This record gives sequence, structure tokens and C-alpha cells, in this order.
Amino acid sequence: MQKFIDATLKPALIVGGLGTATALAYAFAPQLAIVALRAE
Repeated sequence: MQKFIDATLKPALIVGGLGTATALAYAFAPQLAIVALRAE
């Protein structure tokens, strides 16, 4: 069971944490979000 948790839950938490950090950065520096949207 521990191996299953290590293989599935930990990567999901890392990806979720990166998404949260990105959203927080955009909240405090909205000009970054505008530059990112224009690049697409």
C-alpha cells in the first residue's frame, strides 16, 4: 500500500503544489499572467 501511495499521491501533490504556487504568483504579480497569455 505504501508503494502505491508513493507512486500516485506524491506526484499529484507535487503537481498540485506547482499549480498553487503559479496561481499565487499570478495573484501577487498579475503582469506575469498577462505576459504568459500573450505568448500563446
